[in-house]
Amino acid sequence: MKQYQGSKVLAALFMAAVPLVLAGCFHSSSSDSTTKVTGSVAFMDGWMDGLPQVTWGPEVTVTAFAPAQRSWQWMVSADHAGAEFVNGGTGCVNCHSDAGFAPSPAELGAALVGADEDPIPGKRGFVDITVQAAYDAEKFYLRAAWQTKRPGVTHDIWTYQGGDWVRNSHEKPEELGTDEVYSREDRIGVMFAPVSNVIPAADGHPNNFNNVGCWVTCHSDMHDMPDMDEAGYTLGDEITKYLKISRVGGGGANDAVDDTAVAAYMNAGTFPDMWHFRGGRGAAVQTLTDGYVMSTRSSDSGAHPYATNSPAPGNYMYDIDVMGFHALPGDEWADNMDNAPPLIVGVNAVEFDHTVVFNEGDILPRRRLTVPVEPRDSRNDVTAYSSWKDGVWTVIMVRDRDTGHAQDHVLNPAAGNYTFAFSIFEDHSGGRWHHVTFPVTLGATGSGAIIQAAAN
Repeated sequence: MKQYQGSKVLAALFMAAVPLVLAGCFHSSSSDSTTKVTGSVAFMDGWMDGLPQVTWGPEVTVTAFAPAQRSWQWMVSADHAGAEFVNGGTGCVNCHSDAGFAPSPAELGAALVGADEDPIPGKRGFVDITVQAAYDAEKFYLRAAWQTKRPGVTHDIWTYQGGDWVRNSHEKPEELGTDEVYSREDRIGVMFAPVSNVIPAADGHPNNFNNVGCWVTCHSDMHDMPDMDEAGYTLGDEITKYLKISRVGGGGANDAVDDTAVAAYMNAGTFPDMWHFRGGRGAAVQTLTDGYVMSTRSSDSGAHPYATNSPAPGNYMYDIDVMGFHALPGDEWADNMDNAPPLIVGVNAVEFDHTVVFNEGDILPRRRLTVPVEPRDSRNDVTAYSSWKDGVWTVIMVRDRDTGHAQDHVLNPAAGNYTFAFSIFEDHSGGRWHHVTFPVTLGATGSGAIIQAAAN
């Protein structure tokens, strides 16, 4: 590995810009003042800085499985052997559990991973997520850990090829062309709502989020789903998750109800809150996307900590005084498990200079990050501490129990249980090529919930 200059400058800048948050993102050599890039773990040094010390509730393993294209419409169709139960109001785990008569989540994943219309070669069927929770007088804490062979901390990239900058990265299962690479971030998604806030799968349907989890948000006319060509997408370029109650007469993607009806559902709390941790677009600045699902998957109000970056004036490259380079040398990409250091404005980034001489294969991230402004807005009100070590991602999410924001559910396990559902994105996958869990309950110690949060 090459030696890069600037560790002392880097540490000083990080400490000045965001105390205890980003200091030490790169390993420093003990023998000199250079910074040594030693793999993606080096990029992540310091991402756990400032983590509060809490007493956690017991560990619970929740299995996320590859769902192929099994949407809500498939769940209630004759193609699903359990459709009669779903249409009668029975929950998924009543049948699909280790003790149930239908395949367990792990067995489902093994069966479905190759059944996708566009399967990802070598994709594993399921991922076990270890979950713990805690709360105190002001904060709620959620810890999730899972094994994965590499950390995705870069979303997509530009590469200098043949005297020009080329966007040459893709996500699986897209096929690669000459001199192209896969580059997508790892992610974990969390959807939740109080058990008392019943979110129906559709108007008049006896089933709901408490029983079927994220399937109330997953439909066959969404992007990359079986009926996407019939949708037309007049509501946007890509239809993502949505609730049937946000559609006139329980219709499809293009049949949205008016804003007044949506506001009524939101005011009543009839929506899943959604946290979306992104390894490339938020981890380095210790935040995640706080959002919700209603007419679509939406972010809460506020500013994104990331923006699209390009190799052009007005955009950014690495600060050579901090990093020792203006762009990551191409031969370091694979050495760092297909990652480039995050590009953070005000920390290790300077405005792009077209007069700089770049080398063949040099790499710049296609996203730039900005440290969220304090006090944080609703979009960034969840602090995310993360690390990848010895093949295990660990993400700890911390939020005020009551943020005062209408787009957030109050989190008070002592007062009642919640329904949680999780998803995992790994190995350069995105969109519907994720792993998902059936819903699980979360409550206080002694509540009978599957995940029991310890009071601190």
